[in-house]
Amino acid sequence: MSCAPIHVQHEIQQQVNRIWLESPGIGTKDLIEKLNHLISSSEQIITKPRVKAAKQSIPHRFLHPYSNSDSNLNDDIKSMKINDDDDDGDDDSNDGQSQTQSQSQTVPTLTEKQKTFVQKKLNERSSLRSLRRYKDADEIMKGLTTMGIIADDGMRTWTISNTHTHARTSSLYHGADTKDTIIRNGNSKSDTNNNQSLHKNCILCQSCNTYFKSKNLLFRHLRDVSTTCGNVIFANGQKMPDAPSSLVKKQKQEVAKNSRRKKTGRAIQHAAPEASLWFGDLPLPYTRLGGQYRRLMGILRECLPRDVPQPWIKKVVRKGYRQGKKNNDSMGGGDHARQKEQTPELEPTEQVKGKYLGFAIIIFRDEQEATNVKEALDGYFIDPVKIFTHAPECHDLPTFRLKVKNVEKDTSSTYNSDGSNDAVLPLKSGNLDPPLEDQFRPLSIHELQERCECINRRLEGSGKVFLPHALGEEEGSFPVNEHTVLLQHTVELYNQLGPRDEVHWKGRAVPESICNSLLTLLKNVRWPASSHRKGLTSERYLVLQTNVSNDRFYQDLRDGCRELMQLIDPDYYYSGIAVTKNFVASPHIDDRDQSFQYAISLGEFTQGGQLCVEGIHNSSDGREKPDFVNVVETHNRIARVDGRHVHWVRTWEKGDRYSLIFYDTTERKRTSIMKTGLDVSFVQESMQ
Repeated sequence: MSCAPIHVQHEIQQQVNRIWLESPGIGTKDLIEKLNHLISSSEQIITKPRVKAAKQSIPHRFLHPYSNSDSNLNDDIKSMKINDDDDDGDDDSNDGQSQTQSQSQTVPTLTEKQKTFVQKKLNERSSLRSLRRYKDADEIMKGLTTMGIIADDGMRTWTISNTHTHARTSSLYHGADTKDTIIRNGNSKSDTNNNQSLHKNCILCQSCNTYFKSKNLLFRHLRDVSTTCGNVIFANGQKMPDAPSSLVKKQKQEVAKNSRRKKTGRAIQHAAPEASLWFGDLPLPYTRLGGQYRRLMGILRECLPRDVPQPWIKKVVRKGYRQGKKNNDSMGGGDHARQKEQTPELEPTEQVKGKYLGFAIIIFRDEQEATNVKEALDGYFIDPVKIFTHAPECHDLPTFRLKVKNVEKDTSSTYNSDGSNDAVLPLKSGNLDPPLEDQFRPLSIHELQERCECINRRLEGSGKVFLPHALGEEEGSFPVNEHTVLLQHTVELYNQLGPRDEVHWKGRAVPESICNSLLTLLKNVRWPASSHRKGLTSERYLVLQTNVSNDRFYQDLRDGCRELMQLIDPDYYYSGIAVTKNFVASPHIDDRDQSFQYAISLGEFTQGGQLCVEGIHNSSDGREKPDFVNVVETHNRIARVDGRHVHWVRTWEKGDRYSLIFYDTTERKRTSIMKTGLDVSFVQESMQ
């Protein structure tokens, strides 16, 4: 069945090519009628889309300019040619035959190789258009036009203009006003002296004798097929290398990709319909993405009630509907939800399309908060002068009246950071570690190299021989970078060496009264809809900065945490508290930390949930061996660990696990990294 459409399209293509040779320029309807007579089939195979696709695949034919062999084709060519006005302004009173002869004398002759090149480019352009790559197809047509090629897609023919027209087209670039970017190399001695100082800092194009102020401008000039130099490169079938700025941009993208690759988890984003609101009638200037919707964020910051923290802007649609049309209240909150529009009942003369307006889907902490915001902001008049008092450039923005409605579409209440709504991690059993590949992923290339060297020495000392697996050599494999190669190599070395050493510890016990008080506060927290750390796997993640004097939202939780730290370590300064619910796995390094951390877990979870922190042993020969893991029990206990080592949380069987992590990213009391991964003197007892 899968081969039938290909066979049918091939047969239609053959018949369309034959009919086109007999009747050039035939319309689609007439073409369908002829095909129905030629192709007999019980099924409806002659469809309009197939015939149109076949017409687009008809190869262009070359027609010699001003040929009188066919009157119809001659008329078509005359309609395609560019008529140049004479400089003396004489009327076109000469005989048509003599005019054709005089013009044909200026038409350049094309070799078979040149005709083949043009035909190849036209076929390539047709293929790109069928793939909807219109920008690349237009670039090819731009280069052919600069060469003097005139293509008629309606007749599927092409020809070449006279040399005068070609010369005029090529001279357009040289006559352009490019004084800011291009410095012409003067022919006179005085011009050379005047531009000598400028030429020292410029780059010369040796083909057209033009100076450019930067390499990027030179590459842009050579890549532009409408210029003489760029068109020569295009005609020769060559391709310019990437500009220096493009190489720097690609390098930055690769670095960003490598940093994203180190993320070993993804947080759930909660978007319950009852906690979601539709903000509409937004003029286009307020829906721009710049600065993460800076203007829309400014409206929320100034207009929201004081007891509402900054919400999560889940989605913004710039052109949602036109002004003057009512939108239906049944707006969905999912990524694929679309606004339903209802045209108001107006007279025919009043049915005028207005300006485009945008809307946003904004998520709040819970239903009660969303209800309060709707009552406060629905119909609120937005004056940019009052909203953006410290941004005079925004005072000219249009004023409007905000509309706020409920989101009624029943969508999933959870979304991952990548947009999917899969579960975070199924907790089928406890005491499970993430894969070795995830455990080593946060390490840098240098750290992976050191570990490979260390494991290789240990394998050689034990008489084992390791042959690494060749990466990137399988057929159809994707290209890999250095970090990926070293990561897989490290995993194979550890698999060859055997299981990693584990050292089990118990944190210092915390009084039951403090544990119960903190657990009650954590169960009643109004969590933000958007996770504060999306690259780690957790159901909820909240960061409390300590530079807040009076927290209107989480002051009770702050007071409870302060009571705990006053008991454990009154002199410890923490710049922030990471409050999590059901944080699991996610090996990572807190590379912004300047000192050690305090970690405690609370809740009714069982069978697992230990905090695992890597440590470094000192062997007898003085070489460090990063081959052991601290397994710390923090359930209703607190431990002093170093987050600058790779650390993660083991799975557990059932129940909710809450955790509090006290950390310091300032340099007030900077400490060196603990090689053991945790403070052994702080923990209460060893479980070895």
